[in-house]
Amino acid sequence: VNGAAGDINVGHHARASITGSGGSKRTFAEAMRLGRILAGEVLKASETAGETGDCEVGFAARKVTISLDPIPSFSEFEAAALRWEERVKELEASGASYGEIQEAIVLAKWAREMSVRRASGNLDSSVSVEVAAFTVGGCDFVTLPGEFFHELGLAIKRARSPRKVFILGYSNDNIGYVPISPAYDEGGYEVEESYRYYGLPSRLARGGGEVIVEVLLDLLKTMR
Repeated sequence: VNGAAGDINVGHHARASITGSGGSKRTFAEAMRLGRILAGEVLKASETAGETGDCEVGFAARKVTISLDPIPSFSEFEAAALRWEERVKELEASGASYGEIQEAIVLAKWAREMSVRRASGNLDSSVSVEVAAFTVGGCDFVTLPGEFFHELGLAIKRARSPRKVFILGYSNDNIGYVPISPAYDEGGYEVEESYRYYGLPSRLARGGGEVIVEVLLDLLKTMR
């Protein structure tokens, strides 16, 4: 399972995907090198794994509602749509990279869609997700419905120590990047921009990730 990897990269900034500026860290050759390292670790684990006897299995799930930041007005969405539509023309005229042009196109469509939904009152101020936790013998498994920052996964592991904890990211839903609260003071793509690519009208409110962590820990306590 892939864990909480929302703020983990392998040597390049997130925007390198858009601008094509990742250099040697953003190539198929680098992906193959890293993939072989990972495959080697998997092979070693499979060859050294031991057997266990009968073990108890537990499962629990719960719906959680996470608030969004205040949603922009209709006029704000309209103004954003016009800016991005104009930006598309400027980038095309200047011969910008494919990624930069596509980014502007996507954001123009997002802003236009949000303005239509805002006018019709069809925008929610929160998102609802299902989180689940299950145990198999001495191991815990938890689901995270998006790209959670790694510190949130570590918080669960610390709280459940010495039990082994496995984090299942992108499970049951994908509400986008879910930062830790201090990251809201730092900003960056994951905090300030990424929510648009997941069809949200505004970003997740500060503290949403910590709320989900507490719910998952509570679920685990009900089983063991």
